[in-house]
Amino acid sequence: MKLEEFLGIWQLTAKKRSVSIGYTALCREIEKLDPGEIGYKVIRRLEDEGFISTLPNGHRILTDLGLSKRIPLPVRPVVIEKSNEQNWARFRRLCVYYADCVTQSEKTQEYLFQKDLNTKYLLPRLPIDWLSNDDSMRLAFSNLERPAVNRIKSRSDDAEDIYIGYPLSAFHDSRNQMVFSPILLFPADVTFDTTSLEVTIRRDEIDINRTWLEYNVPRDDQKDVLTSICFSAGDKTGLLDAEVAVRYLANRFNADLVPNHLDYNVTHRPRGIVNSATLFVGNPLKYSKTLKKELREISNQPPHVLDQTALSYVFRDPPLENQYEMNPYIVPLDFLEMPSNYEQHEALKQALNLPVSKVTGPPGTGKSQVAVNLIANLAFYGQSALFTSKNHKAIHAIIQRAESIMPKLPLMQFCTTEDGSAGAVWSNLPIDFVIAQSEVIKQQKGFTDDFPLMRKFEDSLENLCDFEMLFAEINDARLALQKIQAKYDQIFPNISVPLDTLSVDYCQQLEKLSNRISLDQDTRTWIQRVFDFLFLRQYRAHNAEVELRKILPEISAAAKNPETLRKRVLRLCGDIADYLAIKDEEALLYEKTLTLPEDDLKRLAEEIAFRRKHLGDIFLAKRVFAIKDVPDNIRQQLKDASQRIARQNLPFLAQVLPVSSIEEAQDSFKQFANFFPAWATTLLSLSKASPCVAGLFERVIIDEASQCEIPPIIPALYRAKGMTVIGDPAQFPPVITMREARHAHIRFFKHKLTDLSDERFDFMKHNAFDVVATHPLMLREHFRCHADIADYFNEEYYTDKLKVRTHPGSLKFPRNMGFRRALEWRNVHDSMEDEIAEVKKLMQDLRQNQYDGKIGVISPFRKVADRLKQELYNYQPLLDVEKDVNTVNGFQGGERDLIVFVLGITSKLTRGEDWYAVAEENRYIYNVAVSRARACLIVIGDREKARQSKSSALRNLAKDIEQRPRKTLSQSPGEEMMYKALCEAGFDPKQQYPLVGRYLDLALVDEKIDIEVDGEGFHLNKFGERKHDDIYRDLQVTSVGWRVCRFWYREVRDNLSDCIEKVQQTVKNH
Repeated sequence: MKLEEFLGIWQLTAKKRSVSIGYTALCREIEKLDPGEIGYKVIRRLEDEGFISTLPNGHRILTDLGLSKRIPLPVRPVVIEKSNEQNWARFRRLCVYYADCVTQSEKTQEYLFQKDLNTKYLLPRLPIDWLSNDDSMRLAFSNLERPAVNRIKSRSDDAEDIYIGYPLSAFHDSRNQMVFSPILLFPADVTFDTTSLEVTIRRDEIDINRTWLEYNVPRDDQKDVLTSICFSAGDKTGLLDAEVAVRYLANRFNADLVPNHLDYNVTHRPRGIVNSATLFVGNPLKYSKTLKKELREISNQPPHVLDQTALSYVFRDPPLENQYEMNPYIVPLDFLEMPSNYEQHEALKQALNLPVSKVTGPPGTGKSQVAVNLIANLAFYGQSALFTSKNHKAIHAIIQRAESIMPKLPLMQFCTTEDGSAGAVWSNLPIDFVIAQSEVIKQQKGFTDDFPLMRKFEDSLENLCDFEMLFAEINDARLALQKIQAKYDQIFPNISVPLDTLSVDYCQQLEKLSNRISLDQDTRTWIQRVFDFLFLRQYRAHNAEVELRKILPEISAAAKNPETLRKRVLRLCGDIADYLAIKDEEALLYEKTLTLPEDDLKRLAEEIAFRRKHLGDIFLAKRVFAIKDVPDNIRQQLKDASQRIARQNLPFLAQVLPVSSIEEAQDSFKQFANFFPAWATTLLSLSKASPCVAGLFERVIIDEASQCEIPPIIPALYRAKGMTVIGDPAQFPPVITMREARHAHIRFFKHKLTDLSDERFDFMKHNAFDVVATHPLMLREHFRCHADIADYFNEEYYTDKLKVRTHPGSLKFPRNMGFRRALEWRNVHDSMEDEIAEVKKLMQDLRQNQYDGKIGVISPFRKVADRLKQELYNYQPLLDVEKDVNTVNGFQGGERDLIVFVLGITSKLTRGEDWYAVAEENRYIYNVAVSRARACLIVIGDREKARQSKSSALRNLAKDIEQRPRKTLSQSPGEEMMYKALCEAGFDPKQQYPLVGRYLDLALVDEKIDIEVDGEGFHLNKFGERKHDDIYRDLQVTSVGWRVCRFWYREVRDNLSDCIEKVQQTVKNH
């Protein structure tokens, strides 16, 4: 950099003088501007050139020459360091680790048919000591067995696992065919020769065939079986001990198992366990086969490709900073009939303007509404979106909302449907059909092709952007002023002279006088004393001291020694210099805009109403014109490309395209997104929505992320440039079936993921929501459950952060049944049978009262749920036992008007069942069960046991409802006072009245007046002004023709009659 460019670091005052900068801060700014420079050396060069000078306090300012040479600094974008292989080394190891975890978690069904012997599997001739020998084994094979060997070789090339299975469980299937199920699975690495195989068993990965275990061992005994056949000490604790396992199986099933002398004749065997071993390729994973392949493909991508994707904000080491380079601000818009509330609007704002955002909140807070609104916003602004989740229910939950936004031209393509029919697949979609649809829409009455109207709409968005940016600048200026005030507060006590006398000249005068009195006779040599006498220095020092003591009597009175006086005066000079510099900063800030003109606020309110009226038409027009603007040759190229890629057996486009062609594929998909801007699919079906190419979508939205393991989100993040993660950690965690000991071996011993920084990527401990380190925004307004029900989980799980907005009139509460509150207990003492009898009695009462709401019956325990299904079968159609009766885990995603929660906690529980009911990691089950009830929750069980439980969630649930007092609609004492006074004055105020996504404190509906009672702690910002959200909220309210009447709580408390009079006057002026 040129030396003059560093002069841009100094800010200028209104009088075009520079603001002083401290030495340390200046060094830091220089090195930040040019990391190749050393701060103090540049300062020395600037001083040598005469560009800067030093104040008495050590701060530097620009000289007149420096001011004339100053070059203003340009706006500096965020600099993203180019990645190297080291940044992605851990990610590559994680992909292999996750692939192993996925394989171990999914239970494959390993069955071998006798008719397939020597074609799909073979009986290998194993050496005598094969079970205990760790060395590789050379196995010969015959020409008869060659077809099986060829099949095993071809399948192993696709990275599928090869096993030795021993012993075999023989049985006949429904067609009387002999079938063998391997009991112990020995994973093996195999190399192939023309006449032999070299086989090495991976002994640390030996496991039992869990499908065989489930069908042949009672559920209560399965854990004991696993414990009996595993190592119990040393590094291999929890891993399967093959020799012990063989002896255990021989004893338990009375089988003749001799692994050193295998039986090679398996024809016409009776049912039972066979002393034979097979070599075969395991069945492909049913659910995770594509995931494993994509993990392998993605892990092999070069760093510059991975940097383009959302993976770089999670898995890169270190992650990229969560901000865009010079990205223009995007205004969130409301596309749904129900407007967004404050938190939902903030969630949209973050998602549209940051690469990574997280949204959390319990059921009923509008997470799906945020997701659909975000998808519509992305499509409106010409960006593509991918919505995905682990389960189908989350996908189906947004279908109706998405279709309501744009019924004429589908906004989203759904790869999964509610009725089970085939969903959309990207390579099969007819582009010509969409073009024809858009042409029909253009001819329909009411279609907007009014370009002036569209331009006015765009201008209104720009105006709103300017408003947001201006308000941000105002906040920054106010914050700077507050910091200046804090500096003043520190300096004022140290300045003992009148402030109106302070100036640079005054400061220099004091400094000059103080330097004259610095003649300490005790430290000066005799030669110095001679010169002091000759030049009258001592005389001048005395005069300077006398003058300083006259100018500064307060300092003089305390400083008797001349040297002490000198030091304290110099310290005062430093304080005066700081004060003058702060005054210059303050003057610079006061030149900026610090308030919003009333006319601008009025215009913004009018533009909000304008956008609300025309948004749907403008959105449809933008989509139609985007389709029309795609040239014919590009349309044909897209058709040809989709057909060619589909024939190449994708989703693995990276196998077909070289890395250099990925950018071309991204450009093509952008054109494709003009026709199909948004897709929705499950995480394990991503290939239906797009090929596996880096950064195809502008954003991926992952719903129910707290229920999802980490591996499935990697292909989703790879396909997108940014992400929004939605979830609720207080609800369901992922369901992981892998044993902890097996996982510990895979992570720590096989893949060496032992660093503390690797912990947050742990497959067993963390989920897709946790792994994204961004702070989540919580949606706090709850709209689903009755307040009695919501108060329980609000207190127990969400630290009382929720505001319950559920309208009681929309709930189907059971009448004439004696219920006093929405959360009721029916106490049953220590008996599962009596609990079931109580449920049947309750169902009979509901049927007699002709209850027309939807009912669900759930329990934490499978055995209780199974009994309930049997006993409640005759209560259809009031209750559909297949859909409405289940365990808490099986009922996930569902909600009902009335939930019957059967605890099943009795003294007859097994140790495992008792642990499940009270363990801290399982406390989510009570949150899930309770939050499924909209109008009424009836808990049936032993209430006293619940009160004495180790689980706080159970104890809280068992509390008397009166211990959770009813909450009034008033949010503060001031609101309650105003409500009562308005009623006494003859008004009919409505509390917490919903309007444009907000809840008004008190609404006079007929008069269209919003009355707000504001507490200063909540509604004032740190500058003593109304918060930004209050200003924007008032704009929203006035945009629909209402007027806002605001009072501070102190006004209501001290002058309530004046407040009522002001309301009356507002009504008269209507």
